[in-house]
Amino acid sequence: SWKEIHEELLGGLRSLALSYQAMSYFDKDPMKAIIAIKNIEDVYSNAPKLLVKIAQKAKADNLNIPNSKFLDLIGDIANEL
Repeated sequence: SWKEIHEELLGGLRSLALSYQAMSYFDKDPMKAIIAIKNIEDVYSNAPKLLVKIAQKAKADNLNIPNSKFLDLIGDIANEL
């Protein structure tokens, strides 16, 4: 559902915000910063899967995707499904 997609997206953004904040304290807690880097990598590696979910849902709901570089990417993914 769109709600689940939205929650996943917000969770990823929240995780990125916390990770980038943790990285800013590298001098005080280097281990936390290293873990944050791994977390950032995980969030970004999950992004294509989330884009596919968005594209699948948009296609299932027969939505027209407006013009923008980001949304064009989602449209391209949807067209490949």
